[in-house]
Amino acid sequence: MGSLRFISMTLLSTLSGCSWIGMARPPSSPVEPTPPSACTTSRAAPVLDTIAAVLIGVPATLVTVGAAATPVDGGWFTFGSSGEKALAVGAGLAVVGFSVMEAFSAADGYSWAGDCEAIQANQLACLSGVEPSCDALRTAPSLRLGKKSTGESCGVDAECRASDVCFLGRCQPRTP
Repeated sequence: MGSLRFISMTLLSTLSGCSWIGMARPPSSPVEPTPPSACTTSRAAPVLDTIAAVLIGVPATLVTVGAAATPVDGGWFTFGSSGEKALAVGAGLAVVGFSVMEAFSAADGYSWAGDCEAIQANQLACLSGVEPSCDALRTAPSLRLGKKSTGESCGVDAECRASDVCFLGRCQPRTP
């Protein structure tokens, strides 16, 4: 039983937060157009986090629910006392919490990789002379959150950034 516990703890410690530990986050605005930004576009770490969250979280949840639903005097698990049952449920909840942490690490990793790809694409486009891409590099993410860039399809002015209007189904710069 001791070696199984050691193997489990080793596995948990090697899979913990791969995205948080192993990824270079995208830079904050403003970003220089000189490519490429030194951030991670690979999704390997978030995939490992996702696999760990599923492979650890699903069985841990099933075992925790089973232990919580089992009476102390018999059933699926055999507990000597209510304290042992509480310990089993508490340990199960701790492992479920670990899998939730893995899921958050995976979500951050996927987001960072996507943001990094967008920054690198804007850097290359900016160097090629595409001014909206240069604007995207200079503008803080909070100012462009949810708003479409120049050239993107739109239905109303509110979908475009404050400096643009929706004209003929595309966000266009406002004319003075």
